[in-house]
Amino acid sequence: MATRTWAAIPVVDVKDSASLNLGDRAGFLLDKTHSWTASQLIPQLNRQPWTFRKTAVPNFGLISDNLWVAFRLHNALDHSQERLLELGYPMLDKVDVYFLRDGQLLQAYHTGDRRPFDSRPIDHRSFLFPLRLKADETLTVLMRVETEGALQLPLKLWKVQPFFMADATVFALQVTFTGIMLALAIYNLMLFFSLRQITFLWYVCNVVFVSLALLTIKGLSFQYLWPNVPWLNNQGLPAIIDLDAMFVCLFAHSFLGVRRTSPFISKALRAVAGIALLLALSSTWIHYNTSIKLSILIVSLGAPVLLGVGIYLWIKGEPLAKFFTLAWGALLIGHTVLALDKTGVLPSNDLFEYAPQFGAVIEVLLLSFALGYRINLERKRRYAAQADALRIQSEANSQLESKVRERTFELEQVNRKLRELSALDGLTQVKNRLWFDEAIANEWRRSCRDVAEMSLMILDVDHFKQINDTYGHQCGDACLQHLAALVSELARRAGDDVARYGGEEFVIMLPQTSLQGAAELAEMIRYAVSRQPLAWDGKDISMTLSIGVAGCVPAPGHSFEGLIRKADEALYAAKAGGRNQVVVANLETSTQVLRPV
Repeated sequence: MATRTWAAIPVVDVKDSASLNLGDRAGFLLDKTHSWTASQLIPQLNRQPWTFRKTAVPNFGLISDNLWVAFRLHNALDHSQERLLELGYPMLDKVDVYFLRDGQLLQAYHTGDRRPFDSRPIDHRSFLFPLRLKADETLTVLMRVETEGALQLPLKLWKVQPFFMADATVFALQVTFTGIMLALAIYNLMLFFSLRQITFLWYVCNVVFVSLALLTIKGLSFQYLWPNVPWLNNQGLPAIIDLDAMFVCLFAHSFLGVRRTSPFISKALRAVAGIALLLALSSTWIHYNTSIKLSILIVSLGAPVLLGVGIYLWIKGEPLAKFFTLAWGALLIGHTVLALDKTGVLPSNDLFEYAPQFGAVIEVLLLSFALGYRINLERKRRYAAQADALRIQSEANSQLESKVRERTFELEQVNRKLRELSALDGLTQVKNRLWFDEAIANEWRRSCRDVAEMSLMILDVDHFKQINDTYGHQCGDACLQHLAALVSELARRAGDDVARYGGEEFVIMLPQTSLQGAAELAEMIRYAVSRQPLAWDGKDISMTLSIGVAGCVPAPGHSFEGLIRKADEALYAAKAGGRNQVVVANLETSTQVLRPV
């Protein structure tokens, strides 16, 4: 980069062209002390060691120095011209612009993304400054730029009408991008509420945060979402990038099922998600320059790692990995290109600027298709299992007379599969009453042999008829599904089994569990259900439970029916005592203990 004096800076001849690039015709001066002012610099412009860049869009990367920019515009025409000076990088913290004629200040503007949006002379996502060049006039432009992020200067001089015509096309592309992302987010959010699969929620969160990140970089978030909160616009970008990285890892973990296929990858993805969350939280108070570098680092390192995970699982035969590899490959490559562009490793151009948005659209479309493919794959697997079971049963029946002994074992296997298929309650997907009746008899006999404690819990939804009458039976069904999911999540110890006992009643069988332990679990369930209402049609449907708990050490000569009867009596005692409570009964005594609500 050569150093020349102000007198050597060429004058930009403003002809009748629609636009002129100014990046390679401007002089640059770094203020490492952050102390220079325009009033100090203007009288000494001709004596400063201005330097020049040969690129149309100068990129200084992540520097902390203040940058002064100077150039001269000469109107050689015989009439005045109305022009727009565009600084097309919305992420600059402070931008001060001074228009000078013969060393005298004509106009000054002070704006930037750390100042309210209405500080801009023209309401636009980029920095636009109107100027008027009289016939045969030379106007000097002095700019001061301060930023903690990437320092890029895409400077252009536009005619007014051509600028807004070109900008309309760019804005239409941004609106199209936003519409695609928003539509896919809403669609998959509805699928999440319908299917209750967490993968859809992680997908929606990723779509939202990757859209926010890209719209913030393009200046649209500041213009339309938080124009009066400069702090959020400046400090929010690293947090948005970090949260997006977290949701990427959570989605990959759930979508690819790495918990069952690769415990190491599962731990690694959860660890990266935790680091990204910590970075997002820390970005609200650490220096922006540091937080944006950390955000760029986690994206740049995470992109090839996640791509490698997808390729590895693809090779291992995971059918969903190919969708993940193609989709996330497009998105993460786009993010990496943007990160390298903002740090100055790659030159700035339109292709690199819009690479993440192209990648994001490809990614969300592919993954939306992949999520649908996943549902169909699971349905086909279920149908195949049912068809296989029926086929085995048909073959066994047709050959029963000639091969009784040979087919006995196969028939038992088929019956076992059919019992497993018929053991689930169709609405709540927990075990049904038929399964429970058989399972408790088996568990009672086993506990008798082992002389082990056994507890039983019966749960009933309070005022469930009122929910059905008020919100309809579909809402009631959703409440039962919501309750079953909560209870199954809390009663997840090996051997603990949840079943639908009838209507709005559920039963939990707790082998090798003391009465005290069962009571504590019952209280946890009661509390959790009361604190986690169901979101239904824009309303929160709250539920409470009455729970009866009984326990004993089974002994020969006694029946499990006594245990069920005691738990049922405790349930009715809970209802009679005001509902929303746990009542504990001991099978060997008639004493009942009312636990506090």
